[in-house]
Amino acid sequence: MQSQQLVKQNTEKKETQQNLEQVLESKNIESNLNSQKISQSPRPNPVKKLSKREKIRQELVEQIKQIFETRTTATVIGDYKDKNMVLRKRIIDEDGPQQITIEQEVIGVTPYQYIQTMREITKTQVEWNQHLKSCELFKKDGDFDIVISFFKSPALFVAARIVMDAAYYIDYPEKNEYMCLFSSKGNDDYWEEYLQYNDIGDYVRAFAHISGHWFRPLYSPQNEKEVIGTQVFYVNQADFGGEIPAWIKNTMAPRAMVEGWEALSAFSKKNPKQ
Repeated sequence: MQSQQLVKQNTEKKETQQNLEQVLESKNIESNLNSQKISQSPRPNPVKKLSKREKIRQELVEQIKQIFETRTTATVIGDYKDKNMVLRKRIIDEDGPQQITIEQEVIGVTPYQYIQTMREITKTQVEWNQHLKSCELFKKDGDFDIVISFFKSPALFVAARIVMDAAYYIDYPEKNEYMCLFSSKGNDDYWEEYLQYNDIGDYVRAFAHISGHWFRPLYSPQNEKEVIGTQVFYVNQADFGGEIPAWIKNTMAPRAMVEGWEALSAFSKKNPKQ
């Protein structure tokens, strides 16, 4: 009798051991399958680290969009209904540079025509900007141009200005939309390098926080695919450096900005439409 019980107990132990081994084996198989699925699933692409220039470009794009979205909170200093143009000014800081914007709908000049002019800024600007003496490429920073512009004196006894900008171009060709942004940010090392080999004489360095154009298409009412013009948004915020009388900042600077913009627009109309 006892021997039968022992046999029974041993049999049950073996069955229990076998069941346990089967469960462990099943879990191992499941674990291996999960591991294979994980290893076979596509891994996310590593986030690309932006260069200094790419970061500045990103900041400028966000800045011009934010300025555009809040443009109606700025003070209107010119409403030219015959030109579909509105000129606005915003005081960021009483002691800092003012922010001036131009918003206009231009029929007959496309965004593509405008961006052609801006991409050749070192060649074209001297032709359409009467306030400019010269504009030249200083050097390349990767894919970005570092440009130096010499501006004429705006008035008697006021020094002429020199500004070093990096040029940033953003294309959305599928939307017929383009941005051209200039800024002096991130150029201090290049400026020091330039001074080592060049004498700027009586010129005073100006600093452009942002000088940007945003060109968006105007479509024909009869054909939603035909671009007939451009919605232009232009912003300029610059520290002119040195001493400049308030009347020049408040009257001549906005007027010069409008004159320069209209001259650029007339020049761009001559470019191929695409």
